[in-house]
Formats: sequence, structure tokens, C-alpha cells
Amino acid sequence: MSIIDLNVPEGTRLRLRAGEWGTRRQAGTNQNVIVWTVRVYQQEVGGTVWVRGHTCANPDPDCGGGWCFESPVASAAIRQNVEGTR
Repeated sequence: MSIIDLNVPEGTRLRLRAGEWGTRRQAGTNQNVIVWTVRVYQQEVGGTVWVRGHTCANPDPDCGGGWCFESPVASAAIRQNVEGTR
């Protein structure tokens, strides 16, 4: 595990492609998803970091919780989103 420099402000929209998020045990990893971030953690394991966010309505989430999406996400995919190359 290593700490990476990855600054992702709350509310950042991440466009994630199938295979860039989740684990083999999680259903839905074979689809694209848009996530509005709540928190992106800095501990990288195997090229991924944990992301908490919302996949429901934005800017006012309608899930009633602090987040409705929590998953490991490829660090490279997050960087592409933050840098505007996606």
C-alpha cells in the first residue's frame, strides 16, 4: 500500500468505464458509471483507491445517505477525469 498525491474535490464527476471500478465479486462492474465524489482516499493498492460517492441525482443526491457508491477505482481513470482528458 502506498500514499498517492491525488486531489479530487468533493462533487467531482468521474466517468468510469467498465472494468475500471469494483472487484470481481461485485455485480455491475461490467458497465460504465458516473459518480459524483464524496471522498477519494489516498491509499493506493494494486493501482486502485477507494472512492465514495453518489450515482443517484446530482447535485442533490436522492439516496438519503452519505453515499450510495463505494468501490475501488483505478487511479489512472481518476487522474484522466481530473485532468480533463476524459
